[in-house]
Amino acid sequence: MNMRFWPLTVLSLLFVSLTSHGEIALLSGFVSKKENGYVLVEEKTSKRYDLRALNSETIENLKHLKHYDYISGYGEIKDNQVVLLESIDYVGLRRILGLWQSTENVLNFVSFRSVKIVEQLQFISDLGILDLLKEGTYDYAISPGSNGSWRVFFSDSSSVILASLTLSAKSDEARLEVYNSSTGEITKELILHKVR
Repeated sequence: MNMRFWPLTVLSLLFVSLTSHGEIALLSGFVSKKENGYVLVEEKTSKRYDLRALNSETIENLKHLKHYDYISGYGEIKDNQVVLLESIDYVGLRRILGLWQSTENVLNFVSFRSVKIVEQLQFISDLGILDLLKEGTYDYAISPGSNGSWRVFFSDSSSVILASLTLSAKSDEARLEVYNSSTGEITKELILHKVR
């Protein structure tokens, strides 16, 4: 598969919901944590399923999610009550929604799929004045990474930008490392602070 179109393929698959019972299917919805595990709340119908991960990688990925984060992945529905989850391919992280600032950019994660990135000339928080330059809107997809980080694919009509996102234990800080897709080298690192 051409990597350039991968995020768009993932984004187009997100509109598929719990489609099949008793066979492997694309599943999507919101994860809710409960005392002894997880619940998947189906996106369109709000039907609740007990959620069980089938492998250690999926278990680890679930541990990094917060209450009502969004997931899309493959699994099986058993007895119309339980989802046996094999993989998590895409996530929507509620805590990144909103406005984030670095020394160079302001990122507004508008939804689980859209982000507006602006390069700032001046940000005066005391007065609330924001002078902007080069505004761009991107589609993005987040997938599980390693060691608690997330892989992020930003795309517009002409390019795909690969990055790694690490959220700090503090809910208002994050690190975004942008990669050269040919060499894998980090080309830019942004330390982000949540504005609102």
